Amino acid sequence: MLAQLVFLAVKFAVEGSSACPTPAQVAERVQQISPVEEGETRRVVLEEVGGQLRISLLSGSGQPLTSRTLSPSGSCDEMADAASVVIGSWLSQPPQVSPPELKLPQAVPIAAPVAERDTKPRARFAAEVGGAFIAAFAGARFAPGGALDLSLGSTRSHFAGRISIFGTANRQVGLTPGHVDFTRIGTSLGPEARFRFRRLVLVLHAEVLLAFLRTEGVGFVHDHGGDALDPGFSAGIRIGAHVGRFTPFIGFDFAGWIRPEVVADGASSAELPRWDALLAIGVAIGTFP
Repeated sequence: MLAQLVFLAVKFAVEGSSACPTPAQVAERVQQISPVEEGETRRVVLEEVGGQLRISLLSGSGQPLTSRTLSPSGSCDEMADAASVVIGSWLSQPPQVSPPELKLPQAVPIAAPVAERDTKPRARFAAEVGGAFIAAFAGARFAPGGALDLSLGSTRSHFAGRISIFGTANRQVGLTPGHVDFTRIGTSLGPEARFRFRRLVLVLHAEVLLAFLRTEGVGFVHDHGGDALDPGFSAGIRIGAHVGRFTPFIGFDFAGWIRPEVVADGASSAELPRWDALLAIGVAIGTFP
């Protein structure tokens, strides 16, 4: 059935689709028991829902104020009377407007900030162990020898620390009527700077030296020997090529000895060489880039 609309006053209306009772029946009874005051703006909607009569009170703008459901009992006139009593009770009270529904803005998901990825490789501990054959020269004097060294540093730095042990075979210095054999076995400690150009590796280094100096007279009436600690310094360059973790290399070093070392026999004396040039050929293995 089409909705029926009956106006009780200029600013009040009963409407709806209810057939029993009709809006007209209810409107007539409401007007009899509760005349509408001037200035009020209210609407009543009658609906049949599930076999029951639902009565809703709205403001003039359509906002719901209150509602009630009545079970069917008696005739349509009796239902109209019951509905008018409910509506009359509402009309006798000041209109109460339900607060408007508060609609919160929909939360917009915010993506968690993504930390900028560090593309640089992390620093790691690096080490390299090397061994070399060395040839020590002091003027025309030559002596073979060997060296072992250990370098410690970081994969993110050009600089590292270096410690090594070295030693050479006997060399001779003339002293009438015989000669003196001498050798140095010692250790060195110092920094190094490493540079790589593709497979080529360049290492610059400098160290302080502390050597055990051994001398032995040969060809004298009474041959004597002596021992001493001989401090010094050295610097050099090493050039190598990466082959996997191995680095074959060739190096050139210069070493100087701080104290003059003199051997003597009676009126004869001689000074041991204070400068050495060293050629090193060897191989290293390690984790430096």
